[in-house]
Amino acid sequence: MSFLCSLPLAALLFSACAPAAPLAVGYVEGDYVLLAPIEVAQVETISVKRGDRVAPGTPVVTLESADARIAVAQAEAALAQAQAQLADLQVGKRPEEIEVLKAQVDMARAQAA
Repeated sequence: MSFLCSLPLAALLFSACAPAAPLAVGYVEGDYVLLAPIEVAQVETISVKRGDRVAPGTPVVTLESADARIAVAQAEAALAQAQAQLADLQVGKRPEEIEVLKAQVDMARAQAA
């Protein structure tokens, strides 16, 4: 029984022999970083909390993207229209358009004569 009581006492005595943790007195300075978005939009989600460490390039907030999606759709529609015009110009005039233009040239010659 005395062995069981002496075991915790020995563990307590040996733990007291461990070196003390280093003690430092002073203060820590941090850097404040100001963030600004490229586009103006409402914030949907915030991914970090005050005091969190953030690596460069890590997203901090998510902005509402409805306006951006509308702008992309408009740009895609304008691109499709421009591609259709380019294809039309590369094909050339239709036979009906050529006949109308020939008739206009003939009328202009007749009026000039």
